[in-house]
Amino acid sequence: MTEPESLASSGPRGVQVLLKWLGIALAVVAVLATAAVFVARSVLHERVVREREIVATDPPAPPGRARFEGKDPAAWIEQIAKSEPQDRPRTPNEPCYFTGLSSGPIQEVLAAVAHEHESADARIELRECGLALLQADQSLRSEQLALALEAPAYGSFRLALPRSETDTDPPLAAALPLHGHMQAYLVLCESAWLAAARGEHELALAHLRLALRTLRTFDARSSFHVALCVFEGERTWLRTLSLVARELPGDAGLAEFESVPDEFNPWPDVEAAWQAERTTGLQAIQWLRAQTEGGFEPGPLWVGNDAWLDHEETLFLQVIAKSLAHARVHTNPGPAPNRSPRDWETIAAMLTQSVDKLHSSALELDALRKVVHAFLIARRDGPQAAIDWASAQVDPFDGHPLRSRRADDILLLWSIGRDLTDDAGDSEADISMALRVR
Repeated sequence: MTEPESLASSGPRGVQVLLKWLGIALAVVAVLATAAVFVARSVLHERVVREREIVATDPPAPPGRARFEGKDPAAWIEQIAKSEPQDRPRTPNEPCYFTGLSSGPIQEVLAAVAHEHESADARIELRECGLALLQADQSLRSEQLALALEAPAYGSFRLALPRSETDTDPPLAAALPLHGHMQAYLVLCESAWLAAARGEHELALAHLRLALRTLRTFDARSSFHVALCVFEGERTWLRTLSLVARELPGDAGLAEFESVPDEFNPWPDVEAAWQAERTTGLQAIQWLRAQTEGGFEPGPLWVGNDAWLDHEETLFLQVIAKSLAHARVHTNPGPAPNRSPRDWETIAAMLTQSVDKLHSSALELDALRKVVHAFLIARRDGPQAAIDWASAQVDPFDGHPLRSRRADDILLLWSIGRDLTDDAGDSEADISMALRVR
C-alpha cells in the first residue's frame, strides 16, 4: 500500500495530514510562481532601462533646412483639397499608352514619360498621350492651380504642439492635410511640363519653382507619414524637371535647379523622422501605462501590465534603433518577419509596421536624384562628363557605381532598383533615364 493510500485509509487524521502536505505543496508552487514573476518583471524592466539609456546617448539628427516665413498654410491646403474635381479627365483616344488609366494619376503619367527611353519608337506617341491626358486633367483643375499659385504667401506647415502631461486622449499622429499638399505641387508640376511643351519656357520654370517651394512647405522630418509623402513628391518633382529640361532649348538655363538633386538627400530626413516617431511612440506607450492603472488590461496578466509594456517598449526601441542605424549607412533593414505578432508584441508591431516602406522610398529617391543629377550634367557638359560623374556615384541599392551606357546619340543612366537585378536600364525594371546627346 502506498503512503497516500495508507494516510487516506487511516481515517480523519490521515485526511488532515494529506491536506497539510497538499497545502505545503501549493505554498511552494505559489512562492516559486511569485519568484518567477518577480524575476520576469525585473528582467523586462532592466531591458527597457538599458534601451532608454541607449536612447539618451543617441545623437540628434542633422538640422533640416530653414522654415518658410509666411501665413499658416493649413487653411490654404485644406481649401486645395476641397477643390478636388469630382469628374475625371477623358483619356486620349486609342492607340494610347494611358488609355487604361481611367483616373488620370499624374504621378504615373510623369513617371512613365520621364523614364521611357528616347530611343524607343513609341517615345513620341507616349509623350503626346501623356500631354493629352494631363491637358484634360488641367482643364478640370483651374481652381486648384489658382490656389497653388498663391504658395509664396504661405510659410511652413506647423505640427501640433507637443502633448502635455495632463492630456488624457491617446497620442495620435497630427492630422495633416496631406492630400491638399500633394495636389498643390502636383498641379504645378503638371502645369510646368504642359507650359514647356507649348514653348512657354519662362512660365514652365516659374511653375517648376513654385512646385518646389510648395513641396518644401511640409517637413519630411516631422513624422514617418509626412516623410513618405514628401519623398513621393520629390521623386515627382525630379521627373518633372527632366521632362521640362527635354522641352527647353539647349541654351535655356536650369542652373538654379542643378543643386536640387543634392538637396533631396533623404537620409537625414529618415533619421529625423524615426526619432520623431520614437517620441510619438513613447508617448503612446506612456498613455497606455496610465490607462492600465484604471483597469484597462490588454497585456498578459501573469506578469502584470507594467512588465508587459516594458517588453513592448523594449521591442519598439530596438526596432527604431535598428532603423536609425540603417538610415545612417543608407541601407534598408528589410521587412519584418512575416508572421502575426504575439499578444504581448502587438503595440510594438503596430508602431513599427512600415519600417521597410520608408527605407525603400528613401532608396528610390536617393537613386533617382543621382540619375537626374547625371542627366543634368549630360545636358550641360556633355555625355562624357555625365559618365565620369556617374562612375563615382554609389548606387544605393547595391553599393556599385551608378550605371551608364552610350549607344549612338542616346545616353542611358540607371540604378538597378529595388529588385536588385541589373536589367540594363530597362525603364520598367530599373530607375533609368535617357537623353539624346550630340
